[in-house]
Amino acid sequence: MVTCQGCDHERIADDGLCPCRLGADDGLPLRCVGPWSRDKLFSVERYLEASQTAMRSRWPNRSYVDLFSGPGKCFDRENGVELEGSPLISLAIKHPFTNYHFVDRNPKCIEALRSRCESCNTGSSLLYYSCDCNEAVGKIIQGLPSQGLTIAFVDPTGLDVELDTLRQLATTSRGADLVINFPFYTAINRNLQRFLEQNECKLDAWMGSKKWRDVYRSERQFGERRAKVGLLNFYISQLQAIGYPNVDLGYVSPIRAGYTPLYFLILASKNSLGVSIWQGVNSKSSSGQRRLL
Repeated sequence: MVTCQGCDHERIADDGLCPCRLGADDGLPLRCVGPWSRDKLFSVERYLEASQTAMRSRWPNRSYVDLFSGPGKCFDRENGVELEGSPLISLAIKHPFTNYHFVDRNPKCIEALRSRCESCNTGSSLLYYSCDCNEAVGKIIQGLPSQGLTIAFVDPTGLDVELDTLRQLATTSRGADLVINFPFYTAINRNLQRFLEQNECKLDAWMGSKKWRDVYRSERQFGERRAKVGLLNFYISQLQAIGYPNVDLGYVSPIRAGYTPLYFLILASKNSLGVSIWQGVNSKSSSGQRRLL
């Protein structure tokens, strides 16, 4: 449930789309987001720009996978402005990918995104999947070039991607680099006590194991903050276990609302060069201030 607080009338949107506003220039749906999303999208844009500039000569076939693409544009409900979402950002970089795979289980989002992408004349191949990303991953992998570079953006609003889905992306010829939104104090923190009481829950599939419970309880004796950091470290170790050696807390950038870290953007890569690029582009936020990792 998403409260659209920045609109003329406060209402609830079940699908995450803004119930009160449509795109100013195209009349298509917008996704409601908080002001912190600007920083997230800034990081993603800089990474895509830098990585494609560095890799285009080495990898003529380059694929971008967006597992939670949305309608292509967002509405910052606090500042009352429209933002281009990750799909349009990825299409607008100086050296676009050769192949794009956009996934969203909401057909309204895919319909709006397809319409918006028609005006982006990149000459690239654009494929759309109106289904759950965990179901779409098999088809996506079949459509990836046997020899090429792939970057996947994993930006769920909840805990809707299974670790096994990321494991499948890791098994492609080179292994897709992953930029992952780890919902530290949002989807996890808000539901943690309920998850602990359940025998099976969404966090199990997200983490790829029920062992996160043991980690949390073991670290909890040293304080709540230590316990939550333990969950983040456990997730990183799980990414390493599925084939991503270049994942580390040093490469994790907190996205904050005020002074509270809402989530982290994690880069998981099989290549140390990707990590070096990620570190460079994440040294500053969209405001130009140097980030403290």
